[in-house]
Amino acid sequence: MAPLQFDAITNAVDVAALATTALRFVAGFLAVLLLGRLVLIPGLRRVVRSRGFDEAVLSLGTNVLNAVIWVAAIAIGFAVAGYGSFLSAFAVFGGAIALAVGFAAQDLLGNFVAGVFILKDKPFAVGDWIEWGGNSGRVEEIDLRVSRVRTFDNELVTVPNGDLANSAVTNPVAYDTLRQKFVFGIGYDDDIETA
Repeated sequence: MAPLQFDAITNAVDVAALATTALRFVAGFLAVLLLGRLVLIPGLRRVVRSRGFDEAVLSLGTNVLNAVIWVAAIAIGFAVAGYGSFLSAFAVFGGAIALAVGFAAQDLLGNFVAGVFILKDKPFAVGDWIEWGGNSGRVEEIDLRVSRVRTFDNELVTVPNGDLANSAVTNPVAYDTLRQKFVFGIGYDDDIETA
């Protein structure tokens, strides 16, 4: 058996080609990352603030867009470097992972989406007294996933936003005037005018 020669190793691996591939990857990666950080995220912030969304929606949108920018930067970096087959395998693998996570977190994602709609549509606000599904209480906190409601018995109930979005919610204090219904009776012999 012949000893392994260093020249054979350096000839087998073309250092210049490897450096060029690495530079292409870094250039593609940085181009997408900088575009996202300097253009897309500030643009999202301007749009969300101009539309009057809550800061929680802005935070969620920024985090999601940041994750998308990183994945796109890595994918485009590999594509520019000439690893198209790796990129295809990466896309298939990423799609399978996303599908599995989507099924596993279906309720969680539904509550997040419902929280965004509650924050956007504002069917109720912190401090309002609401009634839903046989329950009632004063809203103490509205998050993206859950809302916290204090009942008349001073119990703090954590309600998933999906439950509030998918049921009829009555908000009797949404307007300046409040109407109450009272049931009272008078005797048959009483005068209606003086009652």
